[in-house]
Amino acid sequence: MGDMPSTPRRGTYDFAFLLNILAGVLIAIAFVTIAVTSIYSRHQKLEESAALTALRWSEVLDDQPERLTPVLDGERIGYAEMLFFETLAHISNIHRYKIYDSNGRVLLSSDKLHRVGMVLTDEPRLPEGFAETLTEMAITMTRSDGTDDPRVYADVFFPVTASNGATGVLEVLVDQSEEQAIYREEMIRAIGLAAGLALIGFLTTGATAVLLRRKRKSDALIQRMAHYDALTGTANRREFVHLLEERLRPEAPGAGMVALHAVDVDCFKLINDTLGHDVGDAVLVKFSQSLQRCLGRDEVLARLGGDEFAVIQTKVANPAQTLELADAMIQATRSIREALGVPLTVSASIGIAVAPVHADNAVDLQKCADVALYKAKTCGRDRRMLFADGMDGALRERTRLRMLLRTASARDAFELHYQPLHRAQDGSLCAFEGLLRLQDGEGGFVSPGDFVPVAEEMGMMPRIGAWVLQRACLDAAQWPPEVGISVNLSPQQFNEDVVSVVSSALAMSGLAPHRLELEVTESLFIHNAAKVGEQLSELKALGVGIAMDDFGTGYSSLSYLWMFPFDKLKVDRSFFRDIEESQEQREVLRTIIAMSQAMSLDVTAEGIETEVQRDFACNAGYNELQGFLYHRPMPLTDVADYIQSKSATHAANATGTAWISEPLAS
Repeated sequence: MGDMPSTPRRGTYDFAFLLNILAGVLIAIAFVTIAVTSIYSRHQKLEESAALTALRWSEVLDDQPERLTPVLDGERIGYAEMLFFETLAHISNIHRYKIYDSNGRVLLSSDKLHRVGMVLTDEPRLPEGFAETLTEMAITMTRSDGTDDPRVYADVFFPVTASNGATGVLEVLVDQSEEQAIYREEMIRAIGLAAGLALIGFLTTGATAVLLRRKRKSDALIQRMAHYDALTGTANRREFVHLLEERLRPEAPGAGMVALHAVDVDCFKLINDTLGHDVGDAVLVKFSQSLQRCLGRDEVLARLGGDEFAVIQTKVANPAQTLELADAMIQATRSIREALGVPLTVSASIGIAVAPVHADNAVDLQKCADVALYKAKTCGRDRRMLFADGMDGALRERTRLRMLLRTASARDAFELHYQPLHRAQDGSLCAFEGLLRLQDGEGGFVSPGDFVPVAEEMGMMPRIGAWVLQRACLDAAQWPPEVGISVNLSPQQFNEDVVSVVSSALAMSGLAPHRLELEVTESLFIHNAAKVGEQLSELKALGVGIAMDDFGTGYSSLSYLWMFPFDKLKVDRSFFRDIEESQEQREVLRTIIAMSQAMSLDVTAEGIETEVQRDFACNAGYNELQGFLYHRPMPLTDVADYIQSKSATHAANATGTAWISEPLAS
């Protein structure tokens, strides 16, 4: 699925995890080893302590062998000898002692001592071979369960020799309870330390395992984010380009051609601006889901940005097959009826290019699909278009217009031309309409019908509209006070604070508000009539006039005239085009006048190009006339002369001279 980010593979994580487990096992072994070593060390230290005590006896008896002579000879010992042994045992911390002859018979026992002397006991002899096996010191650690003996003691046997050469064995029971307690504390500390280290090791192992697992998940998430769109879950632009190039390789598996569908949501910016970005995001999610349901397993859906999507269709037998898929996607899009509970209608435009019929590489194939998409949009949207030769001319023109618009916007290089409006009653000049002009770079101008839609697609109209308002108000402020100015507002301007823009233009120019008239079209009210109505009311409160432009076209609704504070209707030029031949057309125009008079609205007739049209409008009751019969739109440099000439004509009419309209001006 494309070039993946430079992240460790799954095997790397598994190896690291195994190393962690191994570390934990080693720590456990170390813990057990420390514990066993501590126990063994404790036992060894106790034996060493007992041996040291026994050696003290041995050294004393070696220095005074005569003390052992009567005992080993079986004689009764006196009080002095008995006191010697008792004192020696007490000093050496001996709990009990016994002296055996070479045959293992007890000759003297601390348990059998009486006032003075000794008693030969009838205690059983030691095991066979006792004398032979105890030629050296032997130690046995013993744990007592009795009440008289120490809890822990060492049983030490070592050979002794009397002054007369007789031999025997001395057994001493050394109390090791205190040493055992000391060593136990040391062992507990050692084992506790080892256990702590083991616990830290195990916790570290577990924590590392958790961190490795989280790292694996985060790396997988980063990898997915690098290749897939976060909102819709579809492939992103990077992944799309990789997959398209992969499928266009000659050695790519699968027979048939490859088709690229460039898919856009129609009027998505309007949805975002009027309904909010949350609704817009929900639309995109539903849109991608509806497209995905139309695709097969080998086909890819990608979101390239905003509302731009693309579909890679493989195993295409012929171009007609691509149209079937495109129709299915368009139909699926139409089934979207709401988003986040907001009712709406969604449609899509699709441009299709097929490889290798139209292009054999990813870059050219995308260009062809974009050209076809643009053609689908210019033909009315909600449709699909298969690329054909000659379509790229329209794309080049659109690209040229975008460059011209960017340059003009950056340099404030737009121009305003002004077309006059005359009163129908006496032909006097009453206002000018400011009309935006864009130079084509070759000494001419681009038609507004060509560049305004492109500017709207680019989202430039709020900035351009603000410039038009400021320029028009500044120019009109220099005209006679009875001459007004009319300016068109773009629907995009109502997505921002258009009231502040108008108020600023009036304040900066010093133009009286009643001399400014703002024209809007009926399409403005389609998506958010309530918000637009509030803004129009605020504009009306500034003292400006509000006119509905191009009345009778598009989405005409008489309810708008009742709902919003209009002062004037401007009837579209198309209504006057055929009045000389069409009686029905004339009746419609008279009906508009009757309705407007009932609503106290002034009415302007647009597109007056002949005297017949002018006479009809005057007789029908229209208030103002505008069209080529009076004058074409003119640059600002010609406006002053025009105003002066019309002022003289009006003065002549006022003295009784009949007013005659001038012929069509060039």
